[in-house]
Amino acid sequence: MDLKYKKTLRKIIVFASIAFLISVVGSYFWAKSNSEVIGSILGKTINGIMNNLDTSSFKNFGVSLFLNNIRAVAVMTVMGFIPFLFIPIFSLILNGMIIGMLPVLIQRDFLRSMVFGILPHGIFEIPALVLGASLGTMLCITLIKKIFRRDAVEIKVLLKYILTTYLKKIIPLLIIAAVVEAYITPLILMKVNF
Repeated sequence: MDLKYKKTLRKIIVFASIAFLISVVGSYFWAKSNSEVIGSILGKTINGIMNNLDTSSFKNFGVSLFLNNIRAVAVMTVMGFIPFLFIPIFSLILNGMIIGMLPVLIQRDFLRSMVFGILPHGIFEIPALVLGASLGTMLCITLIKKIFRRDAVEIKVLLKYILTTYLKKIIPLLIIAAVVEAYITPLILMKVNF
């Protein structure tokens, strides 16, 4: 992929990262002042996610987390095929909002929740989410440019780049994140009496 398009992707990644961060922090403060409705909003979402995870064994839980995360990131990227709506970015923001509201739902301190409950696996999972959403946004922008016959990277070239990025970056990050989330984060939470 041409350097010009890689620069565009970098700008999208920066924008997506900032949007994600704002959604985490903003939703926390919103949830804190609206705690009575958080249970009904977030409870169903969390139950839906947990129902998709195989918790029957220790080993299956890690695999289940990985499959759930790769599906979520892939859907974000594929939603980029719908031009004009920028669904990948909105999906990323929604993920950030869920993370931000979670400490209010479980009635825990925001900073402790982030440091001990999210950060151990989040340092791998969040970059994969941001990258997946950014690739989907790049795909969306490319399709819009094609529709208006503006200079854009060839779809075939972009799809090859997306596939390569998944194989070299996103999938490895999500594998590490799933292992840490399934087997290390719970130990950290027990160690700090969370």
